[in-house]
Amino acid sequence: MKHPNKLYKSIDIWKRMGNGSVVRFRCFEILGENQFCVQSADFFHLPIDEKQMKYLDNHYIELFIEDAPDERSDTYPSLEEAIAAHEIIFFS
Repeated sequence: MKHPNKLYKSIDIWKRMGNGSVVRFRCFEILGENQFCVQSADFFHLPIDEKQMKYLDNHYIELFIEDAPDERSDTYPSLEEAIAAHEIIFFS
């Protein structure tokens, strides 16, 4: 069910992958609910591509406009749990 008055805090969490790349988890905290979710994950390697950066930033906002983050994915009581669940679903 959509709740247009909910407030969301965006949180970027970075993880070094050990293979010369990093992943940025685009997370949200649902304010007043003490719940967290991951909307998406972006992968980067050198050299950084400015077109990719612009595309990923636009995609992040488009996803948020299309669906509330907590409707797109499950929520968890911590960022660590939300990221671990995202990794299981999308990185396996």
